Amino acid sequence: MQGVLAGRIDRLPDNAKRLLQSAAVIGLRFSEPVLREMSELRDHEFGAALDALRSADFVHETALFPAREFAFKHPLTQEVAYRSLLQPRRFALHAAVARALEAQAGTKLDELAALLAHHWDEAAEPSQAIHWCVRAATRANSVDHPAARRYWARVRQLAELLPPIPEYQAIGAHACANSILLGFRTEGARAVTQALFDTGVHLADAASAPHSLALLHAAYGFAIGVTYGDMNHALKHTGIAVKKAQQVGESELIGIAHVFRMDMLM
Repeated sequence: MQGVLAGRIDRLPDNAKRLLQSAAVIGLRFSEPVLREMSELRDHEFGAALDALRSADFVHETALFPAREFAFKHPLTQEVAYRSLLQPRRFALHAAVARALEAQAGTKLDELAALLAHHWDEAAEPSQAIHWCVRAATRANSVDHPAARRYWARVRQLAELLPPIPEYQAIGAHACANSILLGFRTEGARAVTQALFDTGVHLADAASAPHSLALLHAAYGFAIGVTYGDMNHALKHTGIAVKKAQQVGESELIGIAHVFRMDMLM
């Protein structure tokens, strides 16, 4: 079946084939404005190529409002078209999708953060991906803990891939703190919590990032107090968090640290 589909795709006119591959990078469903934005085709060429894909029964229209949307007739078609791309072009197309989504998003960038993180990651652009992963993780923190853990874990991985400069070290430390808060009740968490704290402190110190350091101490103190009942160390670390937050005048973080500390005392 895959061979048959690959043969049909290869027989498409060049513009239609390239447009199908671009659509495959977007996903099983795609909007015409995003596809047009990332396309290298002129308007009349774009319209003709899209009509050719519809006539060949590769894609079909699924919506007209607020923008025209299309979908692949079969998931295997999208998969075969995607796999036909050489790596450099695949990277370039993922970056093009991300730029097109950003251009079309308007005020809905946060809603698209996870999708943008995916495309910048697949484009092998870690400096872009890490910022969108942070936005996706922050958005998921209060509504989808498993997703938030995955995003923060990816932020930590990306921080390791990027140059050891303060910006990325501070982001990595922030990701460690959030990972502690989201994972301290999971299986085998004690060793993981300790490792995350140690790594985060190292990164925060290297970046001279007192905000991240305060958050790390607050998260670590809360985790060891709630999970392991180690009140002496819990109070010590939440106390450090309050002092460090006060030093940088972070009122919101001071409040968080105080709440964690009060929880330990109750």
